[in-house]
Amino acid sequence: AGFRLVTAEFQLRQTAPDPLGAAVWIYADQDATSAAPLVVTMQSNGDGSQSLGLYNDTDPTTATPLAKATIPDAQMTTVRLIISPNADTVALFVRSTHRGTFGYQRRAIGGAKHPVVLKPAASGSAYGGVTVVAGGAG
Repeated sequence: AGFRLVTAEFQLRQTAPDPLGAAVWIYADQDATSAAPLVVTMQSNGDGSQSLGLYNDTDPTTATPLAKATIPDAQMTTVRLIISPNADTVALFVRSTHRGTFGYQRRAIGGAKHPVVLKPAASGSAYGGVTVVAGGAG
């Protein structure tokens, strides 16, 4: 039967400099003891543009970069991740444009986690429209 595709879609932006910026954690491909923590970050570049990053949190102290994108303005940005547990891949879409499909690694997480975690709002951070849907063959 296999696992089902998971689609996570959300909006975020970062309009002021902040060391961490806006961040969304997705605990993908999760069972009782392990998951593939995926992190999407948004940083303000100080010139009205933003930098988006997709990371695989491969251990508690290391985030492996999977993709980066420059957003030319400070507007809210829609991000869609399509996660395929059977293939251990995540496809990244930014403002409806496919930015690539990347392999991820699972790691021990010490028990079940909420599937989506938003970093507490820092100065200039904003979030909106978080949706997670499971369905389809992965």
